Amino acid sequence: MVEVAVKQKLALVLGSVPSVEEVDYFRLLAETYDFCVIASESICGYLAQTSYFNQLTCIALRDHDENPTFLPGLEKVLEQF
Repeated sequence: MVEVAVKQKLALVLGSVPSVEEVDYFRLLAETYDFCVIASESICGYLAQTSYFNQLTCIALRDHDENPTFLPGLEKVLEQF
């Protein structure tokens, strides 16, 4: 019988656009964790257009007009982790 290692879930919450170096760290995390990025729609859109990270799961929360770092609905999404 072969045991399959189950990766722990990890959520990275981003309130601003990550640097190129930070996106590179996502690859290291993917080896150890089942992770996703939780960010605003605009940040997730930016990552989808500029990142070469093929298996990046991004949960997009609606942009907040008055405070771009506020993520409405974040608490609800984090209940999954």
